[in-house]
Amino acid sequence: MRVTKDRATRKAELVDASTKLFLEKGYDNTMVSDIVKSVGVAQGTFYYYFQTKEDVLDAALERLLREGVDRVVRLTSDEYQTPAQRLEGFFRMLFSPRGSIEVSSRYSRFLQDPSVHGRMELVRFAMLHKALTRLLESGAESGGFASLKFPGEIAELALRGAAAFMHGRKSILDAQLGADATMDALAEFMERLLGLPENSLDFKDKVIKRQHVELDAVSAY
Repeated sequence: MRVTKDRATRKAELVDASTKLFLEKGYDNTMVSDIVKSVGVAQGTFYYYFQTKEDVLDAALERLLREGVDRVVRLTSDEYQTPAQRLEGFFRMLFSPRGSIEVSSRYSRFLQDPSVHGRMELVRFAMLHKALTRLLESGAESGGFASLKFPGEIAELALRGAAAFMHGRKSILDAQLGADATMDALAEFMERLLGLPENSLDFKDKVIKRQHVELDAVSAY
């Protein structure tokens, strides 16, 4: 007797199989035929859920990144914090050299694959963009921020600026030495857009900042 599975279950099976094969064989060496063979379905079933192999890669990457992104969202959705405090938490986590969206080291080789890394950046950006847009919208709705006509576009501008900074850093110490002005500029940009008082936002990571001060004190000797 043939067992018919619901759409969510079948799609999850395809993503599971794809992720496993991508890790074992590499993305470029994995064919759609390998994926459907692993699941035991016809090739047409794959294309019912995904148009291309790249689409199932995006689904696999979103799953790998989900825990880290959800942690950012959860920590910046505290109802006892003001919208400004939530926004600070969001950017401090993104700027932190300690890493806010970590993926198990088991996947590091897979994610460093040039064919995969670019897609991962796009998927992560889309997930963070959605979270930041909602944060800005909720802040405006509660009156904590000025009303915004283009919250999605503002979120994109802010995230692209943050991404440019993070991709340019070479080390934790080097990043901290040159990061303050960049983070302060972004904070000022957001203050002006959101109608917040001057110097009301601070996106600098407090733990890293304290470690940097301690390093300065040691080097003085």
